[in-house]
Parts: sequence; structure tokens; C-alpha cells
Amino acid sequence: MNKDQLKLEIEQLAEEQGLTLPHSWQNKSEENLQKMLVELKAETNGVNTTTSIQEPKQMTLEEENAALKLKISQMENDKLKAQIEVLEMTDEEEAALAKKLGHVSIVDMKRENKSFLKQLQEEEYVDIEIEPSPMYPDGSTVPIAINGVTFHVPVGQYFEKGVPKSIKAAWDYSRKETRKAMTALKKKMTGEIKVQ
Repeated sequence: MNKDQLKLEIEQLAEEQGLTLPHSWQNKSEENLQKMLVELKAETNGVNTTTSIQEPKQMTLEEENAALKLKISQMENDKLKAQIEVLEMTDEEEAALAKKLGHVSIVDMKRENKSFLKQLQEEEYVDIEIEPSPMYPDGSTVPIAINGVTFHVPVGQYFEKGVPKSIKAAWDYSRKETRKAMTALKKKMTGEIKVQ
């Protein structure tokens, strides 16, 4: 039976049973259409057409609540089991799963971070001084991160050849963009008194 014949038979069975088909059902693969047809036929064969169909029993609010709580609990358990399985994976298993899913594995990220850190360490180091601000007062540190590598720079101290050039550039760009945003915000907040 080809795909068009399957669709036609599914439509006929659904109409006979008074069912509304999902919007995307026609986009399913031939294999999924065959499964759908088998399920519809099973429902048709299981229905006794000589007796009237009873309305499903309405659940009380408490029953619905209990059912939802049970479903949430099961979902949380499944999530916890999946997290435990991932935590118990060896680095090789985790890397294989990530590759299969098309993701970057933690092992790969660590390798890339080490590689990037090495690249940063080979860069020219430049001077840096971070002035205290309300967000970063004297005595605190400012985290400056690029590609998972973070430098924690103490505030209010001058460091000669203290950080790689890329880290200093990231700080300068961040500070410049923050100032622009703060200036724009102040302009928005500054209004004028209108007399009518």
C-alpha cells in the first residue's frame, strides 16, 4: 500500500470513528502512517458498535491535581535518573554520547579551554588597572572571561604586564559598552516637565 492509499484509509477510519486527526499527520513517514493505520484499525475492531459509547468520567479537581503531581514526580525521577547516568559516565562514554547527539562533550570543552588558556599565556601581556565602582568596590575582584577562561583581576590595583592583550581588550570593550548603556538609560530616565 503506498503513502496516498494509507492516507485515504486513515481518513476514512478516522471519519467513521468521529476522530479529528492532528494537523501534521499527513507529513508523517510511510512507516508512521502504517503504525497509525494499525492503531486506528485496532480501535475500530475493539469498539462494540451495538452499544452506545459512554461519556468518559469527569475527574474531580482533586483527582486531576493528584494525577498531575504523580506525573511531575515521575518526570522528576526520570530526570534524576538521567542525571545520575550522565554523572556515572566515563569521559569516553560522555564523549561518545555527545558526538552521537551532535554536542560538544565536557572533555572536548576542557581540552579546548586548556588549549585556549595556553594560547592566552603565549600572548603579549599588557598593563591593567580597574578603577573601583559601585558594582566593583575596592578590595573586590572583577572576573574577565573569554571562551571559558576567567581572569579575576583585583580592583583598585595597577598591574604592569598583568593580563594577556585579549583579556584587556575584552575588559575595555565591556566597560565601553556598559558606559554606553548607562548613558542611554540616563537619557531615557531624564525627562522634562510639561505644562498643559
